[in-house]
Amino acid sequence: MTDKERECVLVSDKMVLKSKFLYNRERDYIDGFEDFGTLGTTQHHADHTLVFMLCGISVKWNSLWDISVKHPIPKSLVYTCLHKHHSIGFLPVALICDQGATN
Repeated sequence: MTDKERECVLVSDKMVLKSKFLYNRERDYIDGFEDFGTLGTTQHHADHTLVFMLCGISVKWNSLWDISVKHPIPKSLVYTCLHKHHSIGFLPVALICDQGATN
């Protein structure tokens, strides 16, 4: 991809989840707790998810990433998402989100 084709925006939004726990046999793990990806997990049940989508500006492409959250959006999640995509060559130029109090 050219530099122009790698220019993108990061879009984020929080969504409500049905709060429940499920046993994952393949991973021998109970799903349903907050999971911050590389930043770790908590013992709180997840009832919200934060979805990040990186979208191309001049070319149609996207990358989706979601995190289970309950608390206000930590800056570190935004920075982690931006850093991961920038480190593989994408060029994020803007962050788009709604006007929710946690944003």
